[in-house]
Amino acid sequence: MATFRRAVVRHADRKRTFFLAQQKRFQSSSPPSSSYSSLFMSGHGWTGAFGTGPDTMFSPETSSVSAEDRESSFTSIHQHISEEIGQVVNAAAGWGHTVLQCKNYKGEIKTYVAGRPYDFQALLRLNRLPCFVRRAAISMSLKLDEEADLGFLGSNAVEGYFKLDDMPAFQKTVLPQFQEIQLPDGDVPLVDPQSQTLAASAGLTALIGKSGKAYSFGLNKCGQCGVGDDESVHIWQPSHIELGDGDETKVTDVALGLQHGLVLDENGYVHAFGKSSRGQLGIALSREGTEEPDDSTISTINSSVDYEYSPIRVSNFEITSDSGLPVELPRGERNVKKIAAGFNHSAAITKSNHAFLWGKNVLLDPETLKAVDSLAPIQIKGLPQNLEILDISCGSHHTSILLEDGSVYATGITTDTKEQIGGKTLVQIIPPGLIDMPVRQFISHFDRTTVVAGECGEQVLEVQLWSTEELRKEAVFEPCWVEEMLTQTDQIMSVHRGWLHTVVVGGTDR
Repeated sequence: MATFRRAVVRHADRKRTFFLAQQKRFQSSSPPSSSYSSLFMSGHGWTGAFGTGPDTMFSPETSSVSAEDRESSFTSIHQHISEEIGQVVNAAAGWGHTVLQCKNYKGEIKTYVAGRPYDFQALLRLNRLPCFVRRAAISMSLKLDEEADLGFLGSNAVEGYFKLDDMPAFQKTVLPQFQEIQLPDGDVPLVDPQSQTLAASAGLTALIGKSGKAYSFGLNKCGQCGVGDDESVHIWQPSHIELGDGDETKVTDVALGLQHGLVLDENGYVHAFGKSSRGQLGIALSREGTEEPDDSTISTINSSVDYEYSPIRVSNFEITSDSGLPVELPRGERNVKKIAAGFNHSAAITKSNHAFLWGKNVLLDPETLKAVDSLAPIQIKGLPQNLEILDISCGSHHTSILLEDGSVYATGITTDTKEQIGGKTLVQIIPPGLIDMPVRQFISHFDRTTVVAGECGEQVLEVQLWSTEELRKEAVFEPCWVEEMLTQTDQIMSVHRGWLHTVVVGGTDR
């Protein structure tokens, strides 16, 4: 715990310094001022996700970034784009793209995207190339987009990295600079700190408009856009995700997995779409093909449903006692208040204060002790009694749960052994008392969970899921970039970790 204690001391010192500075600022005779955001990024710029232009994409400095630099070397980005896009109020990091929602001087909120928002297969191939080859290939791809001529490369192998068969002539697959994305019918983005209104994944983006409608764009090969289109491999512009309820029910939250998505409506119903081969949609089919579950819904075999191109309602949030008997709940208590999505699994919290998981490798087979799939939502046991579940989040292969006392529990595939831990129960990864409540952001991404906390966002903690209790006791740490970054911005608003880059949004009152 020595490492964490040092982080706590640094955090406490910064907190005292921050409040003294705020007090001095408040007591000064200068007029009140407005706040503005600061934006920092680290990682591989060759994806275009920094949004700072083509030079960042193929410069030697950004073509090969070590894991250490990814964690420590952040670049201030907002100075390059603030005049154009304004104050960042929401953000998301996909595999190779960044999505920002910004408020301009008129108070209008707009959505901007940079990087590769329409594919991730090319990212995988590019990442395997030697640096000098990748720089040449990326340079060719930018020229390809600029000239809008998809044929001049002929049979050149580089074409395979960038040409998308269904791409319109006017469409760019790589966005070196932030480009505004407009919603249909004049709708504007919704930003709600209490809800997840923006999400990004592998060549996929989803967001909610003030109308209460959900939209998506990007890869759609597995129906992961959820817009009802079973022919288009890509959805090039934000398109409406219709829930099939006369289009009157409003959406409050969105979550994206690798190739599936979830939306939560205002009535507490979860709707899922996309790939379901490992049960990640929670749609367990009986042998007759209906959506009513039977005893075979918890299985080691794959789901009989491959893809759902339109949202399907997820039900069967059944509560059981410790003895396994069904528990009757008042009407509406089985409805959901929070959703989350990992690579191939999903999670939810019901209004009855219970947590559920479904999808790939979320259970342990009691006989073999190996991870198995759940084709329907399964209640997670092992949380302390009489504590409210505040939030739930999914990394690539793990799920974390935040309780009202500041403790965090998790289940999933461990970082060190790559084996399932927890199953239908959970292990504690952050004990109560370490998080400076309230929590501003609770998010999981790939192999870790990040907590941004404190009244002024001055505390940032990261934790991974480890296989033994000894390792878990040493698991919580403050990222090495926090102390330096808080000399450049007054508070950390949010952290977003993509596959190859990290985005940090800060806030400053000046």
